[in-house]
Amino acid sequence: MKLNIRRMREEDLEPLHRLLSDPLVMKYLEPPFSEKKTAAFLKNCGMKEEPLVFTVDDENGFAGYVICHPYDPDSMEIG
Repeated sequence: MKLNIRRMREEDLEPLHRLLSDPLVMKYLEPPFSEKKTAAFLKNCGMKEEPLVFTVDDENGFAGYVICHPYDPDSMEIG
């Protein structure tokens, strides 16, 4: 399986919302996102310089995303 990692784009809104609104996906994270909250996440995080957010695509398209949270000058969480 080949994966492609890239910066988020506006057209990621629909597949991102399918992921973030799924109760099973969000079970241990936070409540499922509304469309409005997903759009805000894309605008305020996904398409900004920080935090670094990347889309992961496979041969079928959008597979998920990776976010890098800086905690201090010497460390970062990747999740």
